[in-house]
Amino acid sequence: MYSANYQSPLGPLYLVFRGDKLITLSFSEEGAAQWVRRMLACPLPEERPLPHRYARDLTEYFRGQRPAFDWELELIGTDFQKKVWHALLEIPYGQTATYKDIGEKCRCPGYRAIGQAVGANPIAIIVPCHRVVGGAGLGGYSGGLQIKRFLLEVEGAFDPPHDHA
Repeated sequence: MYSANYQSPLGPLYLVFRGDKLITLSFSEEGAAQWVRRMLACPLPEERPLPHRYARDLTEYFRGQRPAFDWELELIGTDFQKKVWHALLEIPYGQTATYKDIGEKCRCPGYRAIGQAVGANPIAIIVPCHRVVGGAGLGGYSGGLQIKRFLLEVEGAFDPPHDHA
């Protein structure tokens, strides 16, 4: 297991890998460390340089040139959370879905439970929870609404006149 960071237009991103699989991507080192402590009961692993392939993919994403990631992921959470996160992976680049859409896809009418699972997503950007919006606007985002807005703008999915958040 190792950690790495990437300097993005949003500031540093913190990634943790187990073998070749990404297990968390966070907007803060402390966020990554807390997740690793809580889910794996260990400290943040030793930092290594981010492999070139991943750095290149992130650079292309932030330039609006990479609509999909083909990274190996290890989703660590409850079965319900994993079901929701798999639904997030199906939201196309440049599009958004509502919590209701995700609930229908997962056959779960409890939108609050959907929202909690979306909010617990440990792999920001790659598992695109930023593409989930409320029925009347952007909704929330654990990284903050400015970051959500930025990511949606990169993808061409943000239409400011219709934002009611």
